[in-house]
Amino acid sequence: MAAYRSQATQNLRLASVAASTDADRNAVWLLGSELNNMNKLNQRFLDANQSMTYVATDALKGDPLDQKIVNLRSPLAAMASSGQFVDDGSCQ
Repeated sequence: MAAYRSQATQNLRLASVAASTDADRNAVWLLGSELNNMNKLNQRFLDANQSMTYVATDALKGDPLDQKIVNLRSPLAAMASSGQFVDDGSCQ
């Protein structure tokens, strides 16, 4: 996961440098928020693994952090397809 995290962080930095409009900066914030949430969730599972804590197969079911990540799918997909940032309220 470290290689993916490193690549995502680098790409987010590049997007941040390239952001020139308010919409661009909002999109970078949204992407950064998503990356942060994914890193938190990843760390939770790494910690459980290191402490040899059992993780149920349905551990993500109803998990608030996982729901945040899932809820950003639509706005990110819309942004990618349209090239425009639109805050639909689901990103908060």
